[in-house]
Amino acid sequence: MQFAASAVPDILQDFEQRVAFGRERRQDDGGSLRLDGRFPEEARAAREALARRLVGQLRDDFDLEVAPLDGQRLIDVLSETLGPAWYNQGLRDAQAAMQAKVDDIAEAIAGLEQPEPR
Repeated sequence: MQFAASAVPDILQDFEQRVAFGRERRQDDGGSLRLDGRFPEEARAAREALARRLVGQLRDDFDLEVAPLDGQRLIDVLSETLGPAWYNQGLRDAQAAMQAKVDDIAEAIAGLEQPEPR
């Protein structure tokens, strides 16, 4: 696989546009949960599925009875409080992974250098 160094700015620009688009969608939606950039209907279904799973987990593991709407509210609270930290960690992890790939590419390019005549 060949890698063009000129493609890096395009890749980063695309990533920045996707992040900005995600921010705009969250702001337009009034702050409601939106998973993976899905449309509201899909996000709502995903939120309800998460709430059902959480309610079941609380019942099975902790003998706590939680109403479905309370489960959804708990999902919202967890998303609002923990979501940004997990999101930011994901960005840092992605940045580290990309940096490792860039370092590998730089090393491969350095390996292609020819000795210069004296």
